[in-house]
Amino acid sequence: MTTNNNVRTILANADLDLRSLTQRYARVCWEQGWKAGKTDALNNKDNHFCGGPGALIAAGVTEVDGVDGPISITPTTRIRVRMLTDAGFAQIEEVYGKPIAHLDRSGNNAGADVLHQEYVDTFEENVENDYKHFLNNGVSAAAVVNAVFSRFGVLDMSPEDAVELIEGIVSDDADYSSHRAQLNTASRDAWIGRACQDGSWAESGDFVFDDELKKDADKLDIYVVVPVLNFIKSDLENGFPNLD
Repeated sequence: MTTNNNVRTILANADLDLRSLTQRYARVCWEQGWKAGKTDALNNKDNHFCGGPGALIAAGVTEVDGVDGPISITPTTRIRVRMLTDAGFAQIEEVYGKPIAHLDRSGNNAGADVLHQEYVDTFEENVENDYKHFLNNGVSAAAVVNAVFSRFGVLDMSPEDAVELIEGIVSDDADYSSHRAQLNTASRDAWIGRACQDGSWAESGDFVFDDELKKDADKLDIYVVVPVLNFIKSDLENGFPNLD
């Protein structure tokens, strides 16, 4: 490694710092992480997810029937399974053409998304609808980027060595288990910080200490950590080109 070819110097030459990298990778979190996962759910006939509220708005539907009364439809409407009556499910099925009313609505499925306000065509539209949507992705991206560049010595590595490190983290190699644990913690802490203000998560089982988690905490977060790592790797290999 030579001093003028380490990651720190490359970032400086490209005028990139933690702020600009966070802005860069917030889009990645949404496009290649969250939205990609939701698209899989949308295409799964056994999943309740139908997309964003835009189709209802385009069809002139201003409200759907909810358990606690009519649910107003706006660009920022989010609807979970437990919120809908049978009539509400029928309204959504008619517009979206996805049969979901027959699916199991009990247990964890009760909290599953039917419509989500962030499922739109572009990241710009997502942020325009509500700037909170940038923050949702930005805080998570910042946590992962800062951890990768600050904790693992990446700034003082050559791009080639940094790529090798990231490939190891994404793999199941036991030598990188501590790296994965640190990134999972950073990502989860950021998620908790942004989800606290969202009342719909009030009964979530995720608001527990790390050692009380019942889910597999060893797997990398596929919505945040993996997309950001893959894009950092691509940037390192290509000299941090413009995203446009």
